[in-house]
Amino acid sequence: MLRDLVMGNQKMVVAILLILALPIVDLVLLFPVGKYIGFWRTLGLVFGTALLGVALLAVQGFGVYRKALNELGAGRIPKNQVIDGLLIVIGAVLILLPGPMADVAGFVLLFPLTRWPVRGAVLRWIEQYIYIKKNLPPIVYNPWFLLSTQTEGHSGWDFTKDFLASG
Repeated sequence: MLRDLVMGNQKMVVAILLILALPIVDLVLLFPVGKYIGFWRTLGLVFGTALLGVALLAVQGFGVYRKALNELGAGRIPKNQVIDGLLIVIGAVLILLPGPMADVAGFVLLFPLTRWPVRGAVLRWIEQYIYIKKNLPPIVYNPWFLLSTQTEGHSGWDFTKDFLASG
């Protein structure tokens, strides 16, 4: 059963192994750095990058939030901003993890110049699985739709005819 599960989800298994291997490789790389520059400087470097990551999260996150509100105000779906927000959060989490590889990956996701190629790859991956129709009519909320007796251009259930008349 485990073999079937693993063979059916090879990409998922590779992703899980990479996620598990990253902290181990980071710690293996962190020990020589600590030996070369000293324990306290290494500790300062780890905490310094974490603080810088939190500051970048605040600045970049607020900027993406403002852009998303502008897109929504213009009546557009803020797909780039949603992906950017997700990448910023992932980047901040990576920076909070100790180690040089996680820090580099986190900074790549936090800076807009290096984040846009990753966003493009994520959008292409999402578009393989999700299809969004373009040029849909706007959604208008009409609370009186169910109570209307007018059925022109509408086939289906009508509240006043089907429910009230049956009583």
